[in-house]
Amino acid sequence: MKIHRYPYLCKTILKSRDYTYLMTKYFLGLFCLVLSVISCQNQSVFDYDAMKRELNENPRELLVKLDTLLSTRLNKQDKADATLMRYDCFERLDSFPKPDSTLLELTQYYNSIGDSAKLCRAYYFNARQLHSDYFYIRAMVNYRKAERLAANVDSTLLFQIKMHLVPIYHFNQQATTEMETLNEAISLAIQLNDSLLLSKAYKTEAMLHREHKRYEEALVSFNKACSYAPFNKRKWKAEMLMEKARTQLSLDKLEQALTTLDKAIATDSADVPQAYRAKVCIKYFMSPDPDSHGKFLNIVQQMPLMEKMNAYRNAAHWLQLHGMSEEALACMKKYTDLRDSLDMNRKDIFLERARMLQDFKRQQERVAEAENERTSDWMLFYRLLALFALSLLLLFAFYHNMRRKKSRLEIGIQQEKKENYRLMLKQQQTEMQFLREKEAKEKMEIDQLSQKVEYFKRLNAITVPILMNTRNRTGALHLTEEDWETVINNTNACFDNFTSRLKAQHPTLTDEEIRFCCLIKMELPLSLLAEIYHIAKGSISRKKMRLKEKMTILNGTFDEYIADF
Repeated sequence: MKIHRYPYLCKTILKSRDYTYLMTKYFLGLFCLVLSVISCQNQSVFDYDAMKRELNENPRELLVKLDTLLSTRLNKQDKADATLMRYDCFERLDSFPKPDSTLLELTQYYNSIGDSAKLCRAYYFNARQLHSDYFYIRAMVNYRKAERLAANVDSTLLFQIKMHLVPIYHFNQQATTEMETLNEAISLAIQLNDSLLLSKAYKTEAMLHREHKRYEEALVSFNKACSYAPFNKRKWKAEMLMEKARTQLSLDKLEQALTTLDKAIATDSADVPQAYRAKVCIKYFMSPDPDSHGKFLNIVQQMPLMEKMNAYRNAAHWLQLHGMSEEALACMKKYTDLRDSLDMNRKDIFLERARMLQDFKRQQERVAEAENERTSDWMLFYRLLALFALSLLLLFAFYHNMRRKKSRLEIGIQQEKKENYRLMLKQQQTEMQFLREKEAKEKMEIDQLSQKVEYFKRLNAITVPILMNTRNRTGALHLTEEDWETVINNTNACFDNFTSRLKAQHPTLTDEEIRFCCLIKMELPLSLLAEIYHIAKGSISRKKMRLKEKMTILNGTFDEYIADF
């Protein structure tokens, strides 16, 4: 406000000094009242450290206690800490709930208050929840956020993060990265001087060696894991000895496998019933005969699914070597039936994960809307508070500046101009910061897109076997409407509604032609396309040429156009 432009108002206020004093006193009192209300709201009564001590004793009882506490009226800090502690309980019980918006809200809150330690754990639990439900890409993003924070706040948590990242890198076929990450975890365990963590790390190393069929290296790592296993972790050591025995079986070291199984039983016989079953099977493999075949089959029926599959496969191999072809064929047929059943179960699980992903996206949208509403309310509060503060400052300016001469008013005007210039510079700096953040966000989106393409390739590795299982009795492929829906949904999920965009660009395309474009987008080989459509490879090429002409593709091939669309 240009005070010198309102001389009459200035004179009026100077004549009403008592009124000015009363207004000043009123505004100061109101300001103090607002500050006191805000401070009372921020008082915390939740003892996070005390609850953490209860976590080590009985996490299940603590979970019930926290659920009861969250049903009461809590302030924002207490509610966030209690919710975070619930996920500590979930991890101890190894039973995470389905992904929802709860952890996203926790990360936003702890980020707003600058609590790095709790923000790190919120990112970690979000990653664990997504990881347990097979959302590997989103889980890896949250693991990396937690990893950056844990490097400064919690070395033990950093070890856990790296151990959980290893199987994700393994799934993505990043062999070099997975071994580097595992070696970093081993180094952390050595620094922490924790034998249990070191034993877990070496067991993971052994399992990776075995996955890559490096059985001798796997045995060395299993021996290290057993040597570092604490004395009171008998069940843990027995399980490692069982895995070591399986590795020895892969090397056809039957006698050594029997010795290792005996050690596992001696370590903890109550928790390794599969060791007894494995001994019976190994002794049968060493000298199979028709009389013991029935006993072997009875033992196999008691095994879990994966263990049963491996038993039938190994039995078929050993029976064939010993000239029992009929029994070997029967075992191989049972192995094939179990494998097909497992593949169908995995297909159902994949479709369920896709549905849950859509539900989660809708939840995120609702949370974003609610957050925007809360932000608007707080912005209104801050604006009113700023307006109040500004009014108070103007009142004091009037009270002091009215008794000064015109020269002092001119100086005040110059100071106001300088302040506006400073604010303008600050605004420009803010805009530059926004542009830098926008550039970083765009880079992150590009990286995520690259990950999405890689995930699509992995997804094809799952989808193609499903297509291969649709062969009819004559050996030909026959895709059902459900199979076509799976192909279209996978393509739309990974490439931003590919079919909708293609239909909008080329409205004359039929549903069958849209399906054919999805198969081309999946980069399926020409031979598989010919099987799907029951035509020759040359007919597939002519089909592509007809579609190219219909879609008026002038530059490049039809495959290149679909790949870049």
